[in-house]
Amino acid sequence: MYFNISESDLDEILQHTPDVWAALKNQRLFITGGTGFFGRWMLASILHANKRLEAGIQVVVMSRNPAGFLSCFPEADDPMITFHKGDLRYSEFPPGPFSRIIHLATDSKFSDEDEHLQIMDGIISGTRRLLDFSVGPAQAKDFLYASSGALYGALRTGQTRYTEDCDAAPLPDNPRSLIGNAKRMAEQMCTLYYARSGLQTKVARCFAFVGPHLPMNSYFAMGNFIRDAVEKDKITIAGDGSPVRSYLYAADLTAWLWQILVQGQPNRAYNVGSDQSLDMKSLGHLVKDAVAPEKSVDIIGDVGKKPDLSIYVPSIDRAKNELGLEVWTSLDEAVRRTAQWYAEFGDADVSTSDKFTGKVLTDCRVCGGNLLANPLLQFENMPGAAQYMPDEDTLATDKGENLNVCQCPDCGLVQLNGAPVSYYREVVRAAGFSDEMKAFRKKQFQEFSSKYELAGRKVLEIGCGKGEYLRLLNDQGMAAEGLEYAQASVDACVASGLVAHQGYLDDDMPGLSGLPGLPGGPYDAFVMLNFLEHMPDPRKALKNLRANLADGGIGLIEVPNFDMIVKEGLFSEFISDHLFYFTRDTLLNLLNISGFEVLDCQAVWHDYSLSATVRIRPQTDLSDFSVEQNKISAEINSFIDKHAPGQVAIWGAGHQALAVISLAKLAGRVKYVVDSADFKQGKFTPATHLPIVSPATLISDPVDAVIVMAASYSDEVARVIRRDYDALIDVAVLRSFGLEKV
Repeated sequence: MYFNISESDLDEILQHTPDVWAALKNQRLFITGGTGFFGRWMLASILHANKRLEAGIQVVVMSRNPAGFLSCFPEADDPMITFHKGDLRYSEFPPGPFSRIIHLATDSKFSDEDEHLQIMDGIISGTRRLLDFSVGPAQAKDFLYASSGALYGALRTGQTRYTEDCDAAPLPDNPRSLIGNAKRMAEQMCTLYYARSGLQTKVARCFAFVGPHLPMNSYFAMGNFIRDAVEKDKITIAGDGSPVRSYLYAADLTAWLWQILVQGQPNRAYNVGSDQSLDMKSLGHLVKDAVAPEKSVDIIGDVGKKPDLSIYVPSIDRAKNELGLEVWTSLDEAVRRTAQWYAEFGDADVSTSDKFTGKVLTDCRVCGGNLLANPLLQFENMPGAAQYMPDEDTLATDKGENLNVCQCPDCGLVQLNGAPVSYYREVVRAAGFSDEMKAFRKKQFQEFSSKYELAGRKVLEIGCGKGEYLRLLNDQGMAAEGLEYAQASVDACVASGLVAHQGYLDDDMPGLSGLPGLPGGPYDAFVMLNFLEHMPDPRKALKNLRANLADGGIGLIEVPNFDMIVKEGLFSEFISDHLFYFTRDTLLNLLNISGFEVLDCQAVWHDYSLSATVRIRPQTDLSDFSVEQNKISAEINSFIDKHAPGQVAIWGAGHQALAVISLAKLAGRVKYVVDSADFKQGKFTPATHLPIVSPATLISDPVDAVIVMAASYSDEVARVIRRDYDALIDVAVLRSFGLEKV
């Protein structure tokens, strides 16, 4: 089993694609989006084919966070799989060549909170860069592009299926059309590259699917229905139940994609999906009958309200007739398998930006060490969230959670091993209503601004909420801006005259060295108050924060003080919202390994919080080394010039001497190198190839002068030369300050 996908499903894929694995045997593939829904199935089938058929397929997978994926699925740490961290929009590609390229990466979410232009850029410019790579360094023969049925737009009146030559197209006046229009442009680029370079581009226009790893969230009706059938007392249909859809099982989908890659005609698109259509009301009842016959189906949408797409069903005649593809898994069976999988393994929408599997975390989120097997503490039936309270409508479904307080033996950090709360990117700040806290912050910000001369300079608050502290920062003369994930909070800031940006310190915002970064950056300073402990990947967040700071950027970071929690026995401080419990030592360790030097760290606010002032760690200046190198080299060569050619030796073949011989360019200027270690004698200096000889050589093959480079043993060696070999020999010792005659 790979990625919790059953062997029976993987066996079915192999049974339906025998020619594929023969064609791919011993080839090297490159896959984008290999950690998503499509990608996991494709990777699992590769590993299964390698195991069952000895296919010998190597694959390189581009992912924005391979470490997160590997922490979820350690079986992906396979010698035939190589992960390449990067983003299609701006990252470098791995070295080629590759026989085939499989382009699965895309963002298919529709949300008011998504950066629409960013999604479009990822689809269009990302595909263009990948096509350039394919015809360039990759030297690829075939290119499979996973497009979308969204490029068709709404069907004409009376039509019931989308054909590949359908003239329907999404309208540009609807933001929800952005993926369809972007996919259309990406397909056009595939055509152009086929015409220009002969790259065998094949397009899979993918519709709707069901199966293990399907995200069970609001973007997918099928996922919602299965989740409700497994977890809730009824299946809820948010609309009126009239839209018509079809769903292809993930195993069928995987076989289709492989077939199109290997056997599809170049410069040709194939619809990928099921043609077995049904409306949402019927789908809800099908899920009920297949999974939970005892439950009801509740339609809560406005009956008669026209949906964006009333019909979304492909014609698959082209795939059937040209490639012999078929739908072999019935929909009710597909639903049963998916529900069984979901009940066993949990939510499949595992963000690879968060190191969480949906079960429990086994590795430290900061250093990667294995957490201690036995938790320090275990709490049962704890609140699942400390900020959002159930109301009358959600009270019946509210469930307590178990908390395991664990510790990393490597770095000592105490942390929870469960999932972050759903709103971990957002700041809800009740403390902003306290007059005492406001007075404390005012004084704190005043001292921060004064000490580091921040008046009039750009300061960013990470997790600004609704601006409770932004105004206080501005009042102290700083030009403060906020970063907040919740759009409603950003809107509240803007409405009150504050500057705030919607976003989060994740992979989509590297800053400075790569786009897009923060629009107001770089910043001279930042403030992050009681937010770091909520972040599933604090090192990544701090790295991206650092990338949005100017040189010498100053920061103020505050977290709850675990030392105080332990001292006072405050067991009630363990909540699902806080993933980390920092001591002074573990906080400083995180900040240091994240590229900051800590200027000050102290307990504040009745010792409840640790407050650290940090600065971007400056690059170490070693420019004086070149000056010193040139000085020493000149002195040594001047000493050699005062003697007859070939009449100077060096004593010492340690690492310092070897380095000096190379840097001073002494090859050909020195007769030999003396060293008393017999295992070095008879050999040669690395790079410069001077013979290494025993001290007795000073008698059998004498020289006029010796430069001693024996570090702390140099004075002893000089005395030995005078005593045992030649009292008149010219001896100089290499000191830290230069060459000294003795």
